[in-house]
Amino acid sequence: AGMIEFVPAYTSVLVEFRRTTPCPWDGSTKGPCFGHEIDHRLPLKCGGADHISNLQYLTVQEHREKTKREAKWCRRSATLPPTALPAQPD
Repeated sequence: AGMIEFVPAYTSVLVEFRRTTPCPWDGSTKGPCFGHEIDHRLPLKCGGADHISNLQYLTVQEHREKTKREAKWCRRSATLPPTALPAQPD
């Protein structure tokens, strides 16, 4: 089984993301976001940046599934194929 890497919730990048990105569940910009987790679009272990532009909210289930896919891709190569990344908002 692959190990899931969690980023501490107190990092300044996550604080800024929460402050500027409303929770999809209730629109809040503080505290936990019920049923959602913050995800790195391109995982850190695959070369992604720990930057606000590389973060997104996913449901817990979406995050779990994406993490499993990424573990396989990251083992095969240093980065994910472009088709593996979620669409970027305009």
